[in-house]
Amino acid sequence: MNEGRIFYYVTKPWEPEELRAVVRNGLERHRLSRENRLLLERLRAANTELEEKVRLRTEEIEARNEELAWAKDRIEELLREDSLTGLANRRRLDEVLELEAAHARRYGTPLSAIMLDLDHFKQVNDEFGHPAGDAVLKAAAAVFAEGVRATDLAGRWGGEEFLIVLPHVRKSDAAVLAERLRGGLERAELPAIGRPMTASFGVAEWRHGGDSEAELVARADAAMYVAKRRGRNRVATEDDIEEAV
Repeated sequence: MNEGRIFYYVTKPWEPEELRAVVRNGLERHRLSRENRLLLERLRAANTELEEKVRLRTEEIEARNEELAWAKDRIEELLREDSLTGLANRRRLDEVLELEAAHARRYGTPLSAIMLDLDHFKQVNDEFGHPAGDAVLKAAAAVFAEGVRATDLAGRWGGEEFLIVLPHVRKSDAAVLAERLRGGLERAELPAIGRPMTASFGVAEWRHGGDSEAELVARADAAMYVAKRRGRNRVATEDDIEEAV
């Protein structure tokens, strides 16, 4: 009574029917109160279970999103990677060329390119088969990847042709690098064919004042054919093009 926990009271003298009605109402109220508590406990338990399911589902969705993001990045990477050699593919080379050309155009920085072609590669396929040819391409790609800076980009232009993009590099330094790569390839062990493999290299530099990526690559390609005509396994620059004409 001091705590105020009184449902109802009757005064003396009470009537039996009134007392019975009060008791029935009290019992009913107690029953409803107990059921209400049970319902609340079940509701809390259901909410706790639901929250746990939501948490687990959220973690599952986040993990799945991470997997999808990784897969997307990997797909993007594969779209820019040559499947055989692991170097940049033509698409990636075009993107980097465009970017570096824009940078050179805006800031007046040097930009060079090396085009190279494996010598007599068709004979390798004809004599040893295409698996051996693939092994040679992989070995050559490894030489080029190891020989360039982290800021350079070596890629497979197509077939047995490779292109190396050299930001902030002058033609003279690019020619030195080309000669180093030429020697490295010539010394590389090629068990698939049992003999050395050589390549012809062409070097060109970005010309400020209206040059384009296509023209840069074309001059490097033309210089490479000069090296071919001069006996292969050598380096030629765009300066040698006019001399060869």
